[in-house]
Amino acid sequence: MYQVLELIGEGANGVVIKALNKSLDRIEAIKIWLPNRNKKNKKVDFYQYLAEVRKIANLQNDNIVTVYNAWEQDGYYLAATEFVDGKKLKDWLETPFLADDIKRKKVCQQLLETVLYYQTKGIIHGDIHSGNILIDNRNQVHIIDFGTSYFNKNKNGRQSIDREINLLYEDVKLILGNSFKDEFLIIKFNDKRKILTDSLEPILFTKTLLQYQKIISLKEEAGIIIDTDVLDEYCSYISDGYYFNYIKIITDLSLWSSLINATTLSIRFIEGQIHNKIFLDDWPVPYHKYELFPGKRFYINELEAVSAYVYFELTKNHFTKDNYKKTKDYFFKQYIGVLDEDSFYNLWNTLKNFEKATLFDVIKAKSNELKNDSALISNFLEKIRGVLSTLLPIILNNNQLAFYQLLWIHITEVRLNKELHDKIMKEIAVDDFF
Repeated sequence: MYQVLELIGEGANGVVIKALNKSLDRIEAIKIWLPNRNKKNKKVDFYQYLAEVRKIANLQNDNIVTVYNAWEQDGYYLAATEFVDGKKLKDWLETPFLADDIKRKKVCQQLLETVLYYQTKGIIHGDIHSGNILIDNRNQVHIIDFGTSYFNKNKNGRQSIDREINLLYEDVKLILGNSFKDEFLIIKFNDKRKILTDSLEPILFTKTLLQYQKIISLKEEAGIIIDTDVLDEYCSYISDGYYFNYIKIITDLSLWSSLINATTLSIRFIEGQIHNKIFLDDWPVPYHKYELFPGKRFYINELEAVSAYVYFELTKNHFTKDNYKKTKDYFFKQYIGVLDEDSFYNLWNTLKNFEKATLFDVIKAKSNELKNDSALISNFLEKIRGVLSTLLPIILNNNQLAFYQLLWIHITEVRLNKELHDKIMKEIAVDDFF
């Protein structure tokens, strides 16, 4: 079927050749899987091959190579894909007349939008380095070789997540050059300047980088902020990112704004936006929907359960005597009549006794008292949320923006973790009794 033209790539898992499909008169790229050198039997992993081909075949995106066919031949596994005539990202960036500042930012946006596309499909590429990113003569991004995305696991079992985050970070830094500043992100590095990823969710990291690219583009286009419309657009990008260092990025904003109250306005805007994302967001879960606000469906039980779980996780090891007094004093100013002092003391000690466990254990320990009654459980969750939502800002030195950001990040991470989210809905959430 094919006329082999040339070898165009080789790696640990196989080789890629450029070939002419004689029946269709079409140039294609053919990947041939080779025995894994690390395997004792020196055989190709059929399931690795099959998983990779099926995974790519089900992605429909102009920036990801299309799979035409896959087959076995003479003991080898092969797949024919779209051939991309382009430069590798690093080579493209080193060609000044091709990669000016405007084209760089457009390429960066394409790359991040494509990565976000496949990540939201539950896929991690795992090898998204500049050699697997091609730029064609129309400056369109093409991501190739998803070969390591399913099988690379670190010691914590996170499928290539650490590699995915670090390589994407390096790609974006490479593309944006001096415009990219680490201090605008709340990320930590090890001694080898690798991002510590255990606390990072790849989808949220990619979304943050995408918003950062938009901020850089807006900053260079606008020059100086002279009206609130540009300020609002800037702040909307900030509020759509999860891992921004708000102090740094808002301080930088004030330096290129001619508005006297830019810092105050931006903080209020971002606080309001994140508050709405937490409490008014339409999260598509198949549970009881309760109409509280025009045009918005408020998921009473899902939000109650998830936020209670998150509050408890964030406040562990902070049930100190000093925090008890501060929390109690402020709680009784805000929540008059919800608890008396003895009930508050008992609830605080209950949570303190389980600070090495989870909210699941708290609910289980109270099962005889709650009797699986929806009204009692919902009321108990409301009290927990009231106490812990008072304690958390105290831990954060009453930084309202940091409070909203932390809550938003962790609620979203729980919702992206299907196994944990399902467990919360099963063991904590109950049918709404309103």
